Amino acid sequence: MPEFKLVTRDQLDVTLASFFGKFQHYFDNRLKEEIKPLNKKIDDVLDILSGLVKRMDDDDVERSAMTAQLNRHEGWINELASNTGTQLSPP
Repeated sequence: MPEFKLVTRDQLDVTLASFFGKFQHYFDNRLKEEIKPLNKKIDDVLDILSGLVKRMDDDDVERSAMTAQLNRHEGWINELASNTGTQLSPP
């Protein structure tokens, strides 16, 4: 039969603190290695989303410019029709 050695509470505390410190260090390092690929994927997704947001913003600016130009053209056409006595009909 194995022989058991009694330890004091302080000795047990020191031993357990050492064990859990090593365990935490091992677990932290292992977790960092496991998370690295996930961080890379998240960064890639964020880059893609940033590109999409930029394109949407560019499209909004371009659409606003086109709307302003269309409104100017419509105003000029209506002014031209009014000055020439031309009746415009709806399409």
